[in-house]
Amino acid sequence: MRTLLLPVFFGIVWLPLRSQIADRGTYLKDIKVELTKKWPENRTLNMVFHGHSVPAGYFRTPDVRTLQAYPQLVLQAVKEVYPYATVNAITTATGGENSEQGAKRFRQEVLTHRPDVIFIDYALNDRGIGLERARTAWEAMIEEAIDANVKIILLTATPDTSVNILDEQTALAQHARQIRELAEKYHTGFIDSYAAFREKKVNGEDIVEYMSQINHPNEKGHSLVRDSIIPWLMNEQETKIRSQPAQSYIGIGKDAQLTEYSRMILGQCRARFDSSGRGAVFVARIAVLQKYYRKKRIYL
Repeated sequence: MRTLLLPVFFGIVWLPLRSQIADRGTYLKDIKVELTKKWPENRTLNMVFHGHSVPAGYFRTPDVRTLQAYPQLVLQAVKEVYPYATVNAITTATGGENSEQGAKRFRQEVLTHRPDVIFIDYALNDRGIGLERARTAWEAMIEEAIDANVKIILLTATPDTSVNILDEQTALAQHARQIRELAEKYHTGFIDSYAAFREKKVNGEDIVEYMSQINHPNEKGHSLVRDSIIPWLMNEQETKIRSQPAQSYIGIGKDAQLTEYSRMILGQCRARFDSSGRGAVFVARIAVLQKYYRKKRIYL
């Protein structure tokens, strides 16, 4: 618990300051500004994702689907809204690793990328080392990032379907609470992936639909994590723009199935059209889609 020193007429009053998670709207404000800049004023931004097999992209082991894992899904979503940004999603995650192992290579393998923001995701494997050792390792990484003046966002675990996600006393639930406490203590960003999946379960959904195996999400599960991260990287208005269905912009029939690539193109169209008003860019991009869908006998 931190304290605030206030002078008064006849002495000094100490008021306690409550630790809290960083404000989602302002914590990455400098990064948000950089994302909007165009050449030559812009610079390269690096998002680093550090953790175990989940951010590394393991689906059904040993199958690794890097482009369907949340680090790359986040990058794609960012590029949909910020088409002029030069931004990288760098994954330093290693399958099977816990936070103690990750902390040992943090300085040499994470900070060397000169990150603007670091995402840490180790809780799933930290059950093997326990809460106390995990806290020590997480604090070491957090403090090194803070010393390097790097923003950091802590993530709770994605599910393990052999564990009752509604039980608040499981090891995963306890690690989730500890990660929240660390985010409050150090005033960092916080993504409660575990709570996002638990909400699905509470609402009657089968968590298995979000998993490729008992402890690895599929693309649908990774998309759920991505959707929790995006509000930290975008302003509220930009998040709303991205969440609007692409069909509403060009009148695609409801039966048409957009590929991930086409959704990315539509996002770029939308961002450029909205920001510059240059309809020619929009028309040119739609022409690409028309050519693609004619082959599929789907007409725009």
